[in-house]
Amino acid sequence: MSMSLLSPDPRMLAALPEELNDAFSDYEVPMRLTDAQFSQMMKQRSMDPGLSAFAMVDGVVAAFWLMGRRSDRVYLIVSGTRPAYRRRGMSKRVADHVFRLVRTNQAASITSEVITGNERALALYRSLGFTITREFDCYTVNPSGFVPPDVAVEPVDWHEIRTLAPGFCDYPPSWQNENEAIDALGPVARCIAVLIDGRPAGFAVFVPETRTLCQLAVTPGHRREGLGTALLAAVHQEMGGAVRLINVDARDQAFSAFLASRGAAKIVQQYEIAIHL
Repeated sequence: MSMSLLSPDPRMLAALPEELNDAFSDYEVPMRLTDAQFSQMMKQRSMDPGLSAFAMVDGVVAAFWLMGRRSDRVYLIVSGTRPAYRRRGMSKRVADHVFRLVRTNQAASITSEVITGNERALALYRSLGFTITREFDCYTVNPSGFVPPDVAVEPVDWHEIRTLAPGFCDYPPSWQNENEAIDALGPVARCIAVLIDGRPAGFAVFVPETRTLCQLAVTPGHRREGLGTALLAAVHQEMGGAVRLINVDARDQAFSAFLASRGAAKIVQQYEIAIHL
């Protein structure tokens, strides 16, 4: 068996969804991405081919680490080893190669997520020096069985909300929900808001194509007035079905209680992990 480590070129990336789907076919949460979904995922997470790596065995992608970068922060978007090539130390070798690339490019940190029940992956990350920094919950919500409050919700330009968003949120969003991720999505991400006296008092950003809600927040001075419920109901109406929330900070008990009151079901839990370089 001949193995080589390479940074991906456009041709390799174009073929990657098939290999990625194969690598995740037997996971607790299997991943099945179309080419379009894969492309959007990489854009939303700021994928950097120069920091990413493939393990190639006889011309076939056997393992991979795909990395994103924002300033001096690096993010492991996804890593995997195809079932036929596991238990050969490939993921560790790809990781070591990526770490050399990241350090050469003077990054300050690497973050990622791992499903809480994936002990094998968690053991690998710990062996590389990662530590758990916070916990995330993922939900689906189909907000039926309640009457939305009589609150006007209207479309707004994301850039009208962007600088205000951090002041609305009690905890920082995860990498794929940060302002930079929404910027990268462009018009694919839609933004709605509740305006009071001409100023945003609550907003939501969502992606209809993937049925995901990236951010939903209400300014502290207008909470418990039905604004969050109105925004969630509007997103649900736009989606025409269940809404997904990926990586809600588990410390945000008030938001978790709000979601539970609107019929949200927790589907998976993840750890955020990080290493400072």
